[in-house]
Amino acid sequence: MTTEKARLAALLLQILITTAMLSTPTANAQKPKIVQFTLQNKLTYINDGSHVWNLTKEDASISLFLNNSWQTVAVEDVSHQIIEVDVDEDGNPIAYLNIEKWTLAPGENITIQVSYEITSMPRTLPEITLEASGTLKDIPERLKEEFCEDEGCWLTKNQTLRELAQNLTGHEENVLAIVCNFVSWINENIDYKSFDTPLYPNETYQLRQGDCDDQANLLITLCRIVGIPAYLQVGCVYVMGISEETTWSGHLELLEVNVGWHGWATVYIPPWGWLPVDLTYSDFPATQNPIDAITTAAATLQKTIILANITQSDYVADTRELKQFLIEHDFRIRNEDVMQIIRKPAIQEIAEFAYQILAATVAVGVIVLIWNLYKARRGVVIRPY
Repeated sequence: MTTEKARLAALLLQILITTAMLSTPTANAQKPKIVQFTLQNKLTYINDGSHVWNLTKEDASISLFLNNSWQTVAVEDVSHQIIEVDVDEDGNPIAYLNIEKWTLAPGENITIQVSYEITSMPRTLPEITLEASGTLKDIPERLKEEFCEDEGCWLTKNQTLRELAQNLTGHEENVLAIVCNFVSWINENIDYKSFDTPLYPNETYQLRQGDCDDQANLLITLCRIVGIPAYLQVGCVYVMGISEETTWSGHLELLEVNVGWHGWATVYIPPWGWLPVDLTYSDFPATQNPIDAITTAAATLQKTIILANITQSDYVADTRELKQFLIEHDFRIRNEDVMQIIRKPAIQEIAEFAYQILAATVAVGVIVLIWNLYKARRGVVIRPY
């Protein structure tokens, strides 16, 4: 057995452990600006057992995050040479490293480090109202075929979940109204609780408990059952504080400084397209207005950086497999994340302000002002709160 997808599984597990660090965001009336961060990740594989640990190509991979109109993420430094850039099974960009050793004898360890520089752009959503929402018939068939499948951890053939989805939908055709019904039911019936591995949607339903991605996956499953495309999105949130946890009987150690990991649903709602739906880190639980789960989702905040889309892989099974593998072989993984905001020197901020005043003055005498905005996009893309 290998540790394929160990890095993704360990990262997703951080979402389970660090939820307590995060607090509900509050409205900010100030005009948003570009915000920059650094994120350092240190991943160490430690062999405490009596057998050789054969590392895989996936063990020596790093995420390249997603680049889009909301964010750009660049690798600033890495401990080992990048030898290949590819995408994972969900279409997320990754890079493979040339590590110095591929087998760890008992007592040996190896560390992979990477640092990123992140630029986060101001984010806005269109006005979202029930009256403006499209119907189930407005959803393109190609999206239904791709994002309504019974695959990954979304159990769309589960009879109990099918009955729940159909009862909550009834004869409703308005897509936003259907999603709001699902959101309200989950909020009223599922209590927030983190477990040391993620849950399948039927387990979340049976236990009436689950954390951010558990609840998101239940919502995704309900959406897929009735023909509404949906998938999971995960990312990190800049939040001041330190969290250090050891789980899996001491075989997984997590240290997070100023960062928490989060998961939310991404749902296709016509005519707006793909929208974040955040059940646990938005204003919604307090306001009881399910539309707020969209308009105030964590993904709309500049301090949230999107890591990846999970559209078809079964990361629940991968995580449980990794846990069993580490415990059985007495191997250990230590993962450390440190996120910092880049603050400009005061003199630079003053200079930028003076330049803005000058530019505005000159613009008064200009009849036509043309802004040529170029937004670079790379790739098709992309636990906690």
